[in-house]
Amino acid sequence: MERLSLEQSNLLKQIYHSPMHYSNLSDSEKIICQFLIELDYVNAEKIHKSSSCNGVSQFWIELDTVSISESGKMYLINEKLSIDESLYLQEQLRSLNDLVKAAKSQAETAKIDSLSAKKDALFSKIVSIIAIIISILAIVVPILA
Repeated sequence: MERLSLEQSNLLKQIYHSPMHYSNLSDSEKIICQFLIELDYVNAEKIHKSSSCNGVSQFWIELDTVSISESGKMYLINEKLSIDESLYLQEQLRSLNDLVKAAKSQAETAKIDSLSAKKDALFSKIVSIIAIIISILAIVVPILA
């Protein structure tokens, strides 16, 4: 699905709400409308015109009204779904970023706690070794004395 520009999409939405007379469109809108007709997003009703001057008749076809086609309606539905999906994904991304920040914070806290636990373990080992040395001295000193 080719994405339409904002101006193209807005004109398609206007045509969706009510068919428009082609002659009432501005020059830039006519160019956009021709593009939408080529994409088959817009149906164009044509009228046959003629004029006679000095016995010479001229016949031509002009665009009369433009209305949205089924393909145009489907495009607008898909565009709406695409926008809704984009908003949903942005919200999910924000939530994931929040989770990442929380996880980083918890990891930092865990790292600090682990360093503190290492210090406590080292202190406990040193105290245990001193206690063992004191116990050994308590046994050996009376024997030697």
